[in-house]
Amino acid sequence: MSTDDNKEKKDEIVKAYILALQKNSSSLVRRGIKDIDVFIANPQLSVLSRNIVKNAQLELFAFTSLPTTKINPIDGAKMVLIPAGEFLMGTNEEERLRLIKYHTTYQPLPDSFVNKCDWFSHELPQHKVFIDAFYIYETEVTVAQYRKFCKMTNHKMPQQPHWRWKNSHPIVNVTWDDANDYAEWAGVRLPTEAQWEKAARGTDSRVFPWGNDWDYDMCNHLGSSETTPVSMFPMGKSSYGVMDMSGNVSEWCADWYDKDYYKYENANNPKGPEIGISRVTRGGSFRVDFIHDRCASRLYEDPDCCCYYYGFRCASPVP
Repeated sequence: MSTDDNKEKKDEIVKAYILALQKNSSSLVRRGIKDIDVFIANPQLSVLSRNIVKNAQLELFAFTSLPTTKINPIDGAKMVLIPAGEFLMGTNEEERLRLIKYHTTYQPLPDSFVNKCDWFSHELPQHKVFIDAFYIYETEVTVAQYRKFCKMTNHKMPQQPHWRWKNSHPIVNVTWDDANDYAEWAGVRLPTEAQWEKAARGTDSRVFPWGNDWDYDMCNHLGSSETTPVSMFPMGKSSYGVMDMSGNVSEWCADWYDKDYYKYENANNPKGPEIGISRVTRGGSFRVDFIHDRCASRLYEDPDCCCYYYGFRCASPVP
């Protein structure tokens, strides 16, 4: 395909997007998505043309007939639309060294230690990832929702935490299989690690869901003795309006964990390694400090583990 042909095809796709925006047509959106997949697969395509068409795709999703929120009829959960597009995933080296040096509130660590330390290296390298549009639960799955699941499926309720069950709090003491079983019953799935991070940090690479500066009033964090009701910290929501992505409970994700995964992961809709020993958890909890409440923070656990600060939320692809 010649340069002139590339320009003509690019202009054709962008015009089609404008038409779809004007008509607010879901069918034109789906056709446009197929067109873009073919278009950007051309190895001779310039970076500029790719970016122009991808930006058109982002604008398209922003104005389509897809509802920005919807309700899962099975468990009553409110779901928030996360539009398609790229975001920066992970942490860069400069930020990693800063995190090591100032990880404590007491005093900075010496440079001799910082330069040899590999802490947070599994968040490297920071890289661009493209994610298709999807819906994610606005809050973590609650005790009331999980109790309904158990009642309808004869699944066993987990052991109560020391603060006892409170319907508006997130469910805890669930294994990865428990969370996955719930998602299957509710007709959804656990979010991938990449989906989770995009829903938390958006496209502006923010450190915390609410911005770049730590704020003790934005989430349920270290120092608390128990979970809090979901949505208790509305000012701490992400740019998309997703609650409790920082603190409260650490959330199971769909992916197996690999500390080196970012070095080779697919840049388009990564789903994690095919096999592994541990599953990824995200979002920190009320039992960890602010370092682990960051959007890019990666934690992991044996999938058979059940803990009083582990919970989950669900996600779903756009139909």
